Amino acid sequence: MIGKTPYIRITQIVLLLGVCFMIPLVGIQAQSVQTLVAGEPVTSTLDLTNVARFFQFEVAETSDVEIIITSDELVLAAALSDAEGNAIAQAIDLGSTGTTTLIATADPGTYSLVVFVARGSENAEGSFEVVLNDGEGEATPEPTEEPVEATPTPTPAAEEETPEPSTEWTAPSQILLANGIEVTLSWTATVDLGLEVRDPVGNTLYFDSRESPIGGSFGFDANGLCEVISENPSETASWVPGFLPTGSYEILVFYYQACEESVPAAFTVDVTVDGQAMPTIEGALSPPTSENVDSVYLASFDIEDDGSVQVFDGDFYPDTSLSFLPAPVDELVADAQPIGVDETVTDALYREQYYQSYSFQGAANDVVSIALEATSGNLDTLVQVMDASGSILEVVDDAPGTTNSIVSNLRLTNNGEYYIIATRYGKELGGTEGEYTLALTSGVQFTATDLADLDLPVGDISVLLTWNTAADLQLLVRDPVGDSVYDDDTSINSGGELLLNGNVNCVQAEGTPTSYIYWPDGFLRAGIYEVDVWFQSTCNDATLVEFTLTILVDGQPLLQEVRRPTLDQHYVVSFTVGPDGQPSAGLGGFIVNDATGIDYTTETPTALAFNTPATGTIAPDNAFDVFTFDGSAGQTVNISMNAISQTLDTKLLLIAPSGIQVAENDDADPLLANTTGRTTNSLIPSYTLQETGQYTIIATRYGIQFGGTIGAYRVLVEG
Repeated sequence: MIGKTPYIRITQIVLLLGVCFMIPLVGIQAQSVQTLVAGEPVTSTLDLTNVARFFQFEVAETSDVEIIITSDELVLAAALSDAEGNAIAQAIDLGSTGTTTLIATADPGTYSLVVFVARGSENAEGSFEVVLNDGEGEATPEPTEEPVEATPTPTPAAEEETPEPSTEWTAPSQILLANGIEVTLSWTATVDLGLEVRDPVGNTLYFDSRESPIGGSFGFDANGLCEVISENPSETASWVPGFLPTGSYEILVFYYQACEESVPAAFTVDVTVDGQAMPTIEGALSPPTSENVDSVYLASFDIEDDGSVQVFDGDFYPDTSLSFLPAPVDELVADAQPIGVDETVTDALYREQYYQSYSFQGAANDVVSIALEATSGNLDTLVQVMDASGSILEVVDDAPGTTNSIVSNLRLTNNGEYYIIATRYGKELGGTEGEYTLALTSGVQFTATDLADLDLPVGDISVLLTWNTAADLQLLVRDPVGDSVYDDDTSINSGGELLLNGNVNCVQAEGTPTSYIYWPDGFLRAGIYEVDVWFQSTCNDATLVEFTLTILVDGQPLLQEVRRPTLDQHYVVSFTVGPDGQPSAGLGGFIVNDATGIDYTTETPTALAFNTPATGTIAPDNAFDVFTFDGSAGQTVNISMNAISQTLDTKLLLIAPSGIQVAENDDADPLLANTTGRTTNSLIPSYTLQETGQYTIIATRYGIQFGGTIGAYRVLVEG
């Protein structure tokens, strides 16, 4: 789905599903996470402000856990995830029984539970009770009506049951409507909402697209940009009487911005077809969490060939839902159709068949491209790429300037089976339909010849970054001794040089923005190199950024990654040059300031005594160490981690006894660390403990699992 100027929906997300799930979770947990204890009921509430509640619990040994959630007022859904953010189980009270049950086999560790109102619930506000049974205690009595049990999966799936695929898709036809069609959005809050309607043949009506070729028009943009405020704002998309398309009309409601107080907004959507009023759609949206994130509600209605109309009530569809799989992993794997490299297949997506999975064989470091393109109807495609374990490697909604989905030059990390999921924006909630082509092709490997064509010298090491907008992206490469070459230090002792620096300081480069760092012939040095791409500034260009990072060693392609960062994100990847000159690439990804993506709970921690230092080593096969100390609420501590050898760029994470991350630090404040100038050591200073119990320290490095610095360190807790 293409964003509407000036509101641009960011479709790039962190690729690992665990990361995608935990990024928002960490921020909320620090304020509102409740701890579950086996056999002890916990009561909570949901409302328009608190649309989800979060819980955590510990599992000491492998066992079956059962979580029963009951409510007399709400129809609920829930999802259970492990410490890495992988979904373990999901459930929804499809029968509106008042009971939602999750059952899963859990290994030792920390688990997170999120509970929220399911689509179709008559109420958005009410109370509920959660009971955890760990398989050892007394089981909660079975409800009188059988609840829907979630299938454990490594990634989230759609909340509704997977549909039985229909055998064919029916293209839109024409029907004579003597009174046309009208869709009206109404609300009362002093906020800027927006209506958008997509007709079955692909035309769109909204505030910046006011007419369509089939007689559609868009009325007044109520509260637009909060410039003129209406007491009873409404927006209308209408089609004049005459022959109009049958098929699916998709309705989107956007919460663009608050005009006064930032509050949730309830709304109604009224659909009238040929003079007949349809059932009113009622919904609510919360303000967007940032200018780069959409708050959107999806619904739709169908007009059949005989003139009958069916309205499909909708639901909130956050950007994070783009990464949710449309079905459980085992179903996607079992139903996958084989596709070969350099093969194109065709099919259709529609209400009864809103996804199709495909499988192909890949080898480590293979590069592939995938193009999912609509060929009829109003289909807005979405493509997901998944490995055999169920981890999502790539998600693309809209390629720049289109609603088609293009994955360019995806590097495969392992040998084995890979899966492509062809679906649509909104998945089961979506209202776009149509035929598509799916093409799987060999990716383009950048070569030394391509560098020569750009008039760039080819060296022992070549690192090239190109992108598509006026944004300022910084390229930095750290060598095996810890020196970094980038726009503030354009040459270093090991021979690394920055020759091109793109749109540095928002000064637009001629042609395609390009940054280039290389080591000339004769300067190849064995060791670990770390590459960091930092999205520093949009430079007032709202276009979605897509960059291509290419690394060649000794003139041979080693790595090529295409990624879509959001503002201030860092993409980090490392590569190693062996003593024999042979290179190997590590895992790359967008870094986060928390423990997402690392399973520290399975590590055996080292106990720390106050004011007594301990030492450890970060190595290629050891990205972090775990320490613990006992603390009391109200106690103030200083926690430091200092490198004592080699290139290590340290990082500290502090986890409270409840399992919540409460503090982190990468580079210490020089004034607090008693150093002159910038330091890469880490310090959590003067932190007052809020809980009594065992605290966990994760001693790691910048980039954590994606980073490349190594060395010995000293960690110390003072208090």
